[in-house]
Amino acid sequence: MQNKMIYWILRVSAVILGLLMISSSLSSLVFPDIIHSEAPYRLAWQQIILDIAFLIYGLLLLVPHRWFIRNPLFIGKLLLLGIGVLWFFYVAVTSFLEFSQGRKHWLIVPVSIAMILLGLIAPLSLVLKKRMSGA
Repeated sequence: MQNKMIYWILRVSAVILGLLMISSSLSSLVFPDIIHSEAPYRLAWQQIILDIAFLIYGLLLLVPHRWFIRNPLFIGKLLLLGIGVLWFFYVAVTSFLEFSQGRKHWLIVPVSIAMILLGLIAPLSLVLKKRMSGA
């Protein structure tokens, strides 16, 4: 019972994160002239690649885990989610290093920690679902 509750908390959090990533990437693709942050401007192709990666990862978060439990695609989805975790970790560490050099605001520290935790939600919920199903 407790595992099921933890799974659903993680899963709902992953779906919310997926919806946020999809809406963010779509708004950036549809309205490219709207500036979303004061960060240095990226080249158009760099922004498009980043938006498409966000869109794919967001869609991956929305796909039900049960489609991958008894399927060889489990490893594939777990690897893609793992790549997302590594990317979140990379962004968090570089942001923290920029804070330590005085180039970023102190609020980047809790946001970096939250990014790492949010990145871990999806793979943890996938593994928990596989354990609960007994596959």
